[in-house]
Amino acid sequence: MSSLLFVLGFVASLLALVRSTLERRAAHKLPIAVLVCDRYASPQLNSMVIGLACGTIIVLGPLGLSIGLDWAEIRPANPPGANAFVLGIATIFIKLAWAAVEEVIFRGALLPQIAKLTNGTVGLIASSLLFAWGHLERGGEQTPDLLSLLVFTLDGIGFGIAYLATRNLWMSTVWHATKNIWIWLLFSESTFQLTQGLFQSSYFGPSLWIGAPGQAGLLDAILTALLVAVLVIVYRRQIARNLIWIQSQ
Repeated sequence: MSSLLFVLGFVASLLALVRSTLERRAAHKLPIAVLVCDRYASPQLNSMVIGLACGTIIVLGPLGLSIGLDWAEIRPANPPGANAFVLGIATIFIKLAWAAVEEVIFRGALLPQIAKLTNGTVGLIASSLLFAWGHLERGGEQTPDLLSLLVFTLDGIGFGIAYLATRNLWMSTVWHATKNIWIWLLFSESTFQLTQGLFQSSYFGPSLWIGAPGQAGLLDAILTALLVAVLVIVYRRQIARNLIWIQSQ
């Protein structure tokens, strides 16, 4: 079942990216470059700061609560190697680039294409589900459980709301990348890392609340849902207006 959901998400995302790219064909221009430039037009510093804050809160919030409840501890990782600084900077750039790629695919292409076929709300929810299913390629103990899939879906909704609120992908990309970078720095476990993070966090509280290695817990889901709800309230007018706008993108 998980393989089927992953394949469905992959195919839908690929088709949406191809269609969004072909819609931007023009003489002497590379369509994918036009799409990327369109989605990252008009960068706004305040949007990027909000994205940075959201990505930080989502990771540090559950960890801080867990430490406060004596459910977790954090300690420095093993001494870094000679090339750790260079590899660390490279890891950050890789995570930024990968977050940008995912945002172009899922929010910049998939969300609008589904919205054109249905409406903006369905596009937001469906693209978020497909974003979550896209993480099912992880095998073994890293395969997301139901609670982790819920958190990935909430992440997708949050990233989509950030796009709808600002009409560009800067906030969602910074949010997405910041979350991934913090996970790498604090837990020394993530994809696309060239060296270990700065710390090693250990959990020993109830797994339902704090999750397991590589898996989310209820604290992650609750805090992510609350953060998404706050963004919906703050940007409700822009979201309501842009749920219609997205159908033309």
